[in-house]
Amino acid sequence: MKSADLMAEAETYAAGLRGHLAQIGQLGILPGVAEIGQVQPPLGLSRIRRQRNELWEPEPAGALAMIVPVCVPVIVEPFEGFEIETSECIDLVAFNSREPDRWSWRTGTAWALSQYLIEEYADPLHLVSTPLAWLRSGGATACILDWSDTSPAWPHLRSAGQLKVEDPELKRRIDLRLRQTVRLPRVEVGHAA
Repeated sequence: MKSADLMAEAETYAAGLRGHLAQIGQLGILPGVAEIGQVQPPLGLSRIRRQRNELWEPEPAGALAMIVPVCVPVIVEPFEGFEIETSECIDLVAFNSREPDRWSWRTGTAWALSQYLIEEYADPLHLVSTPLAWLRSGGATACILDWSDTSPAWPHLRSAGQLKVEDPELKRRIDLRLRQTVRLPRVEVGHAA
């Protein structure tokens, strides 16, 4: 899926959110959603069907889910010497607010919310455990979405200065994952060439 298609889809889901603002307000995320909305589509609502491969697709009879666009900053030069920072939508993450620690991807390409904070080695790097917590922070934190061994998050986190997390469980998960993903060279005894 192209970024423009994902962005158009995100805007459709944002329109579906308008009738649910009172319920969304009870989650304590409206100030954060407003912050995020200054730089990207902040949030939407849609009925979805989760697939076995951790992806989701729209389904009119499916479960109601919050839809969070995953965007990355992009610099464009519409005129020579004039730069504009915009955002490109690379994925859409869906979750139920009652189960914020279980999410699905629309395309499967996003590995973190605010991944630029991880890539640019913000110090200290503030991490939260769920997209719902990321919304509450107004996008000022990063949220790891891809916890697989091959996630691009791990090399970045090993190179980071200080990591600050929201709770002891997230600290435990990150510590465990960083230890599991370290690849040490195999050492053999033999003659040097």
